Amino acid sequence: MGRPARKEGLFAERRHLARLIAAAFNAGYRGDGTPWRKGKGWTDDLLAEVAGANLTSIKESRNEHKPTVPNNIEPLLKAFFGSRDELQEKRRAMQRAWVLARGNGTGDGQSVPNRKFSDVAEVVILTPNKAEWDNSGNLLVPFTLRLRRENDCELTLEVVDPLLPQNARA
Repeated sequence: MGRPARKEGLFAERRHLARLIAAAFNAGYRGDGTPWRKGKGWTDDLLAEVAGANLTSIKESRNEHKPTVPNNIEPLLKAFFGSRDELQEKRRAMQRAWVLARGNGTGDGQSVPNRKFSDVAEVVILTPNKAEWDNSGNLLVPFTLRLRRENDCELTLEVVDPLLPQNARA
């Protein structure tokens, strides 16, 4: 069976992103303004802590032979570049590379148009669990939602008006 064609088509973009991340790591770019000193640059552990990321993810993000694209590039951008003016062009280049590596756009700030939920995912299970009243008189109804989605598709779910008014009790 093999990998989906879309992923294989993005190998060059993913490798480019891995090289940019490795270059920023090795150069010791620090978004907080901490000066780089020989022997005091980034370590995998330190970057994972500062970026709030998994240590394995940090290591894999720099592997240009088997490039892995971070789900969220913002923590790395903040750790490497912060808001330092002299690093903003490098920040934009890494952000463009991330967009291209994910297949989400053209790299020039234009993203692929949003699609309808039903085009990218299917609800497999939506099951309410046992409802309970909390101490404030709100009815809490936990539920299980299981989705089937396309590969390389990111979904954002938002709960709108999660609380029923107190006078809605049965």
